Amino acid sequence: MEILRDHAQQNGYARQVVVPSRVLAALSQLEATEQAGVRALFDAVARQGVDHAAGVGVRKLDGSEPLYVLSPALAPDVLVIARMLPDASIEVTDIVRPETLRNFLHAS
Repeated sequence: MEILRDHAQQNGYARQVVVPSRVLAALSQLEATEQAGVRALFDAVARQGVDHAAGVGVRKLDGSEPLYVLSPALAPDVLVIARMLPDASIEVTDIVRPETLRNFLHAS
């Protein structure tokens, strides 16, 4: 699991972004421009939080767990699913294409 803690501390960010290794594997499968867009999303969320990140479309999912679907402006064909942790850090739980998420929602 990669914690972007050092990056956050070096840049004065208030929040940590936790990225599990399986999510890093999904990130590595994206095109270079999409990877850059997702990493820019990570930076924006670390700086400004999920609800206020500039250049990020945000939709909170219904339910008891604080899950969000984030749409990076620089990678519109990618969705990032994240959740807030009790210590105010943000865990990225998955990276998917919009059509994958639509198929999943229709199947359930």
